[in-house]
Amino acid sequence: MTRHLRNLFQTFLTLLLIGCVAHDPIRDAESLVAAGRYEEGLAQLESAAQTGERQKEAHAAVLRNRAIATQRIEDEARAALAAERRELAEQLYKRMLDIAPDNEQAKSGLRRLESMRESTERLAKAEELMRRNDLDGAERKLREVLLEAPANRNALALLAQIAERQRRVMPLNPELGPEFRKIISLEFREANLKAVFEAIWSASGVNFILDRDVRNDAKVSIFVHDVTVAEAVDGLLITQQLAKKVVSAKTLFIYPKTPQKVSEYQDLVVRNFYLAHADAKQVQLMLKTILKTKDVFIDEKRNLVVIRDSQEGVDLADKLIRAHDQAEPEVMLALDVIEIKRSKLNELGLTFANQIAFGAIANPLTVQALKDLNSTGISVGFGGSGTSSGTIAGLNLTKTAGDTKLLANPRIRVRNREKAKIHIGDRLPVVTTAVSTVSTFSSQTVNYLDVGLKLEVEPQVMLDDDVIIKLNLEVSSASQSKVNPTFYDVGTRNTATTLTIRDGETQILAGLIRDDESESTSKLPGLGDIPILGRLFSNEKRTQDKTEIILAITPRVIRNLVRPSADLAEYGAGTESGRFGSGSAAAGVQPRPATPTIPPAPARLPFSPAPGVTPGVTPGAPGFTPGVTPGTPTAPPAPGTAAPQTPGGVIPLIEFETPPGVGSTRRTP
Repeated sequence: MTRHLRNLFQTFLTLLLIGCVAHDPIRDAESLVAAGRYEEGLAQLESAAQTGERQKEAHAAVLRNRAIATQRIEDEARAALAAERRELAEQLYKRMLDIAPDNEQAKSGLRRLESMRESTERLAKAEELMRRNDLDGAERKLREVLLEAPANRNALALLAQIAERQRRVMPLNPELGPEFRKIISLEFREANLKAVFEAIWSASGVNFILDRDVRNDAKVSIFVHDVTVAEAVDGLLITQQLAKKVVSAKTLFIYPKTPQKVSEYQDLVVRNFYLAHADAKQVQLMLKTILKTKDVFIDEKRNLVVIRDSQEGVDLADKLIRAHDQAEPEVMLALDVIEIKRSKLNELGLTFANQIAFGAIANPLTVQALKDLNSTGISVGFGGSGTSSGTIAGLNLTKTAGDTKLLANPRIRVRNREKAKIHIGDRLPVVTTAVSTVSTFSSQTVNYLDVGLKLEVEPQVMLDDDVIIKLNLEVSSASQSKVNPTFYDVGTRNTATTLTIRDGETQILAGLIRDDESESTSKLPGLGDIPILGRLFSNEKRTQDKTEIILAITPRVIRNLVRPSADLAEYGAGTESGRFGSGSAAAGVQPRPATPTIPPAPARLPFSPAPGVTPGVTPGAPGFTPGVTPGTPTAPPAPGTAAPQTPGGVIPLIEFETPPGVGSTRRTP
């Protein structure tokens, strides 16, 4: 009975232990995490880490499974981003934050999604502006996208389309309003500068604010016909050494173009350029050399260039960097190296022993040994080259031929102007012993000798897909020296050349031939010199070894430089005295030239002024009478009479013409 109770108790304990093992809370929670039920499994682990006897084990399991869960969710989010499923990616990143609130990958992913959403909205807005033919507004939106994502393909493609369309129309400063596009004609000789600005204001509605240091007595002569207001203003500023600052869409601030005034009024911009391929130091040197940019900072670890300059300088730097920041060309070299070796051996004739040896078996040979010497103690032996010991002569009948072919066909990818080395062979140790002259101390140094096939190439990829290759080929072999076995006898064949090959073209280098022939004859003295019969007492040996090396090389251009587009290949950069001029030319855009032609002073006027109008005074100028239209045609003055002169020498002719729908058109006969 007692034994029966003991068995029942043992069975109960066994079932209890099995039940505990089967329902391990930590293992059950980890199974939920492995099945993708991350939140539920982690909740059970955190509960076990707070209560129970296995808190430390449960806490370690929480950390381990939380890392596993966040890594799996992050992989799914990246896959969703690659498949353009941004909503799913956002849900996954938020799920990561629910599991690990401090996870930086999830926060970074959400920020990236928000940036991508904003970029998409800007791209859509830019496309809408392009459909409405507002290229300037579209370009501003695209610049905002490229500031955050310089490699955005859609933004770059749209920007290229805008540049192509802008080349077909007259470029305008994007910050200027439509008033600057009005067409006017001006004819002034030695007129007051402020009066000319006033005339432009009255004709176009463009507002001018003059700096206090602009000279009141400045005189200007200008003769332009059918030009825009922007071109006329730029011409005036160039002749008077003035500069402008856009205050609003229809207001300009005019100030003297001196270093002090420029530094006082010119707005500066800071731009970060994250370079993809170009070297930051080289870009810094380029900006300082070409643009004379003073404030340039580089971060070599991040390959970052930061500049602080005017908007015109930043735009020029952007063009330079976009044209310069390209991936280095790469080429795949397909090499085929073949070494062919042929050998022949012919040996025919009798080989005789070249020595006869006599000897006694007794050793050492003493007087007693000589007394005891008999026929069994004396020996005679024949031997020498070509015979075995005791053989008088041997007949050689040998003819052998052998062909050996060594083939190597490596494929190697090389960057432009970088060296690539290939070695197929052995590295033989060469021991050098150095003995000190002062003491008996000696040291040994082990150097390694490379033998076999060694190839060194340095390609240069040209823009037309030609590849210039500097090539060094060496084929060597080594054998132990017969004089000193610790050294090697090295035989080598090498070639060095520079060749130009087209992309995909195969060039063969051959002719590295080594041809060795040797003949030797051994004769029995006397008998071997007998004519005809001497052949029976001689042996002839002929050896031929011929080795040839053939190299075939085929370059295939994988990546090459792209020629910059027209807007990046050439653009304006200001004048020699100042890096940037005023107007649209300052931004690297060449406006329609407005070259004023100064005609000779007319001897007469084609009309007489209307009553009450001072001759030669333009509307808005001093002496102008409001409400009276100047320039009413009348009969010309009598021949020989001088044309009436006006204060300041202003020619009484000014024409204003605006595009249809903008304002009235007034033409003076």
